[in-house]
Amino acid sequence: MGNIANQPWTTILLFVTGYIGFHVANTGMKNHLKAIDVSFSTLIFGFFSMIIYEFVIQVTACSVSIASLTAVIIAVILGAIWRRLGRQAFQWALRITKVSESDDLPGAWYGLFDQTKYDWTQISVNTKDGALYSCKNTVKFGTKPNGPCTLGPNGDILMYLTHEKKPGQNKVISVSNTTNEELGDAITYIPQEQIVRVDIRRKKKSG
Repeated sequence: MGNIANQPWTTILLFVTGYIGFHVANTGMKNHLKAIDVSFSTLIFGFFSMIIYEFVIQVTACSVSIASLTAVIIAVILGAIWRRLGRQAFQWALRITKVSESDDLPGAWYGLFDQTKYDWTQISVNTKDGALYSCKNTVKFGTKPNGPCTLGPNGDILMYLTHEKKPGQNKVISVSNTTNEELGDAITYIPQEQIVRVDIRRKKKSG
């Protein structure tokens, strides 16, 4: 900690803004990245943020505090742009130029996280014991905690149930106590190691 504190402010800010940009750009997808990926991504975002920092210092003659805050904001914006547009545009360019058809994802599961143009409308989960857990209308749980559902990076799931099929049974039954005005909302956690199949229905967002 002492060594970090003794570094010049610009060096500290380089790594702080760089990691902020990296974190925003790779939220939900960092687990599979190697140390060298994290390091270079941090340096890239930090480099562009520090360009803005120096510009603010030299051209506008603002204080170091304002210039630093501006650099942090730029890091967040750059990370969001890369996450929202940059990665998909880069993969599209690779396909068009026939360089690669790969999505460069550690697994198909991660492909769900980038599809922000769609609303999730239904989700069903089959488990190893033969049970079925389903939400026929996830939209109604969109404003609930962890709603409409949560997909963990390791494959586990949090979801609100509207229907389920118990292990060893054939009949799918309605779940009536998921929401309760007195007790609150009940959410179900399903560990990754118990899941054998996940079905998700999505609809393009209006507007």
